[in-house]
Amino acid sequence: MIRIGYNKAWGPVMLVAAAINVVLFAIGSGWIALGLAVMLAIFGVLYMIRPFLVITDSAIQAKNLMGITLRSFPFGELADLEVVPGGLIITSPRGGRQRLKISRWLVSQGDLQRLAARIDVARDARAAKADAEPAPEPAPAT
Repeated sequence: MIRIGYNKAWGPVMLVAAAINVVLFAIGSGWIALGLAVMLAIFGVLYMIRPFLVITDSAIQAKNLMGITLRSFPFGELADLEVVPGGLIITSPRGGRQRLKISRWLVSQGDLQRLAARIDVARDARAAKADAEPAPEPAPAT
């Protein structure tokens, strides 16, 4: 299972905003500032620990911050995926191609680079396996 996380920069930004709202509450800004601080702190932590995409052996699951799977995209094997700027190209087992748009600002670029490297390894293994299989012998002439 491969996890593609949210961009890790958003978590600390939200935690800083939460701290600012706590200070505003302390100076007498009201309960709304405290409520906003709690909400921003929760979202900040979730951005740091939750995955945006979970890639299993047969599907990509797009998840929200709460961990609920919003959508699932089936594929045959890891070599059927392709990382492109701004998204993933998914070749389904039935032969169709689908583009999953991914914002550069939303996901961790390091996770996407690691995914691209694993896809390259899977493609190399598939090519090596295809080269190792003996070619079918031609049918005898009659």
